[in-house]
Amino acid sequence: MGKGSVLVLVEGEREQKFFEKLSSLLPEKTQMTLVPFRCNIYALYKEMEEYDFDIDVEKAITLSNRVSEEEKAKIKGQVFEAKYLVFDLDFHADVLNDEKKVKIIPQMLKVFDNDSENGLLFFDYPMFEAIREKHPAGENGTPPTFSVKDGKRYKQMMNESGIRFDLKHFDFSDYCRLLKNSLFLSNAILGNPYRMPTIE
Repeated sequence: MGKGSVLVLVEGEREQKFFEKLSSLLPEKTQMTLVPFRCNIYALYKEMEEYDFDIDVEKAITLSNRVSEEEKAKIKGQVFEAKYLVFDLDFHADVLNDEKKVKIIPQMLKVFDNDSENGLLFFDYPMFEAIREKHPAGENGTPPTFSVKDGKRYKQMMNESGIRFDLKHFDFSDYCRLLKNSLFLSNAILGNPYRMPTIE
């Protein structure tokens, strides 16, 4: 792939479908390669930690037993201009205990802090389903808060809410609005205002 090639590592199929549709709306010069990791960010972090982080995200993908050979083949021999990681905050995940998660979230943001190196990490808060909700996006907006204890059933709560959206009818401006909302929430929760891009 040439200039404009972007690697997007996502947590699962929900995110994959979302970004596949977005990819179809981007300018032709931008080529997006989507790879589902099929597990949470804490698992990826632990796998890279085994190599003392002396490994790039592409290599970590090809070495992981969580990624199918078909998905690994997408990135072999490719050079990516930018790399993004999109994962749920998943604070309820039992890969690590809560104390360890609190400690490593800032560490992960340092490891995955450059889109041309290890990749730039973005958290969905508390998980991808929150993108269905209408949140105030902007400096004056107040982000909602979710109880950690509700994390395990948040997906069920959203399904029960009846809030739906149909990706088939989304245009580029819809994606900009949703992504800006998601970035606002992530930035507000994690205290990273420098990560908020200008989205037109």
